[in-house]
Amino acid sequence: MKKFRRILAALISAAVVGAASVAPVSAIAVVFLDGQYLTQEEYEAKRDEILSQYRTAHYSIDVEEEYLTEKLDENGKIVYAIDPETDLYENLNIINNSGNSVFHDGGKVPFVEDSAYPGVSVKLTGTNEDSVADKIKNLNGVKGIVDVAVIQLVNDITPVPNDVEPLSGDLSMDGKVNIVDAVKLAKHSADPTAFPLLTYSQLAADINGDGELTNADLVALIQMI
Repeated sequence: MKKFRRILAALISAAVVGAASVAPVSAIAVVFLDGQYLTQEEYEAKRDEILSQYRTAHYSIDVEEEYLTEKLDENGKIVYAIDPETDLYENLNIINNSGNSVFHDGGKVPFVEDSAYPGVSVKLTGTNEDSVADKIKNLNGVKGIVDVAVIQLVNDITPVPNDVEPLSGDLSMDGKVNIVDAVKLAKHSADPTAFPLLTYSQLAADINGDGELTNADLVALIQMI
């Protein structure tokens, strides 16, 4: 019990020392996704973040002959592929980060009809095709990039916003009010930029209902625990 009281005292102290976070809030429609209540704007930002993990760029590259090897395709036709024993193959895997670059033989490049060039598909996460292209072009053995095709997984499902009445004090959105919520609000009060709150959490944090978040809300939240 004494330890718990010390924690509450520390939270109050942090709130008093930290800059008050003044954030006008109002009841608005939200959607529920992955355990979080999000405004339409917050949902779209999260959706874009998720979809960015499913972008793949395919580069058809013109490679110097010494970096290629011959092989037979399923029809017995001789095609060319990047030799896996070369530093080019290794460096392309490094660019791909995961080591799962998919090298395609000449004439087998997806998305590029009748391509006679080897290609590599690189999953794009937290980057863009132009920056990856620059890295590929600077590798030994690459004479140039013939074509770039970007494939983006698209999800057209948009959830319907619903009016939700936030549970007062439930910043963590778990349906209950406890020390976790108090810590969350204390951190936000001390540094709103480093510890931002989603709209639902802002609504839940406005304990006294005055339309802004201040140290008074943190004190009221602690008294609820």
